Amino acid sequence: MNDLKKIVIPSLQRDYVQGNQHDKIEPFIEYLLDGLNSDKGIDLNYIYGIENDEGKTFYPIDGQQRLTTLWLLRMYLTSKANINNPTDKKVLEQKLIYQTREYAHDFCMEMSEHINELFTSQCKLVKIEEQNWFIDAWRHDTTVRGCISTLETIDRKFGNNNAVKMLENFDSNLHYTIESLNDNDVNGDIYIKMNGRGVPLTEYENLKSWLDKKVEDLFGKDNSCFVSNWRICVDNKWTDMVWENLDESQKSLIDNYQLRLLYTLIFLYWRNKNLAGSIEDSDSNLENLSISLGIEYYDNKDILKEEIADKILHKIIKRENFGLSLYVLDRLPLFNKDALKFIAASYDKLYSRLVELNDLKIENENEVDRKLYFWKANKETTLFFQMFLDETLESIPYGKLTLCYSVVAYPTKKISEDFYEWMYRMRNLIINQDIHNGNINSVMESIDKMSDYLSQ
Repeated sequence: MNDLKKIVIPSLQRDYVQGNQHDKIEPFIEYLLDGLNSDKGIDLNYIYGIENDEGKTFYPIDGQQRLTTLWLLRMYLTSKANINNPTDKKVLEQKLIYQTREYAHDFCMEMSEHINELFTSQCKLVKIEEQNWFIDAWRHDTTVRGCISTLETIDRKFGNNNAVKMLENFDSNLHYTIESLNDNDVNGDIYIKMNGRGVPLTEYENLKSWLDKKVEDLFGKDNSCFVSNWRICVDNKWTDMVWENLDESQKSLIDNYQLRLLYTLIFLYWRNKNLAGSIEDSDSNLENLSISLGIEYYDNKDILKEEIADKILHKIIKRENFGLSLYVLDRLPLFNKDALKFIAASYDKLYSRLVELNDLKIENENEVDRKLYFWKANKETTLFFQMFLDETLESIPYGKLTLCYSVVAYPTKKISEDFYEWMYRMRNLIINQDIHNGNINSVMESIDKMSDYLSQ
């Protein structure tokens, strides 16, 4: 990173917001500090952009948030190292430049100029807003607030680490790949295509990126085929499956629907395995997780673990504001190896049975020939959409979720009972029971037993 003398943020890039998102910046800072303090190093994956001046100037197209955080960390370490070792002052060689963002640009330049004034003589981080070089108008700038918040987070997490040693390890422990796009038009189409059509990444895009790394970490060493298949399918046939079941007005929100499908499958996995109590497996995470999930912190850790598991499963399947932050997911074994295998297998099963599933939808209430009437169907949408993607219901439809599980539980091997007969049998099993949070896993267990019996 020391080779990059200037990092220029193009004018179409969004503000630096990572510092204001505590659920994202805190685990990232912890990861960076740990990587600088050990042999594990820091893997930042790919950073896309345009290199000029023989690689001395870099225009990030994707990776701006990470690069800004790294620049702030290096500034912090340089300043702290100079306080600790005043006779051997270090210099921050990189400049962070914001094109056409006057406040952000001026603030970063001023911080660079006053790098040796960020700490008191007692090595305490100063109140940046109270420094005589700080302009009051900067207080309301999103990027400026994000930078200050990041520096405060670094200071809070830094502890007794050795700034001099970490600064020396900075370049050798930092690993990333720059993909140069070789295009001088940093304000044009390439930016828009690379950076989510010029808008912030969606929750699904962030989760998808997080899952790609999780799959690589869990399967990379012993099952490279799973990794490659996951990456190919998630961007192709699995996405196509969702796209084909949306009408034109819904396609602009495809990421919301893909997120719904993914969380539906992970819910089915955990309820089916009845392993809710093991979703949270680290006592050290309990208090932070309970705060993030809005749970009262009990003294009894066993009670708290049960509360957390129930809260997680309820959150990811409720009809609005579902999903978990990456901060929470980083601290949970929710997407473990078996769960990811189940998700991949379920995607493939749904893809292979999509035509048969949608053919089960009735055209009118009087038609009974090989059609199934599960609930008051919407004739404008497919049955796949109604079962796996629809978010309009106000309450959690446990019966419908069980029916969803019936689709993925249908035996993969050829059996005497075709898919229609199987779903008809499952439909009768489900509508004759009051399925709720307390008994859904036992109903799913019964479905598994019938599937195993037919597979014999």
